[in-house]
Amino acid sequence: MFAPYEDRLERLAEQRNEIVEIQRHAIEDSQTPAPQEMEIILDAIDAEIDGRNSPTFVHCSDGHGRTGTVIGCYLARHGIAVGKDAIARIGELRAPHPELAEHKSPANIVQERLVTRWKPDQ
Repeated sequence: MFAPYEDRLERLAEQRNEIVEIQRHAIEDSQTPAPQEMEIILDAIDAEIDGRNSPTFVHCSDGHGRTGTVIGCYLARHGIAVGKDAIARIGELRAPHPELAEHKSPANIVQERLVTRWKPDQ
């Protein structure tokens, strides 16, 4: 679980003369957002990457279920990996990190279903 980090992040950004923005999109633990809410989340990620060409970090409390769901839908939206390939790609990205690789991501069948049904450009 992540410790509160907003103050530390803002101090670090100020020291480096960087701009940071924290956005929160509530997804209940072990759940998925409605498709319309996922589109809003993905649009926000795209806006940051495209608009500022800046690093974008996605996480939830444990960094497995909801994080994997959002990243899986992002991969599908951009045609990087679609359907079950998106689930496999998340596993590949997590594999070099033992602390991540030991947890399934997305964490459950409901989250996997949203990812595997997400379409390119959705």
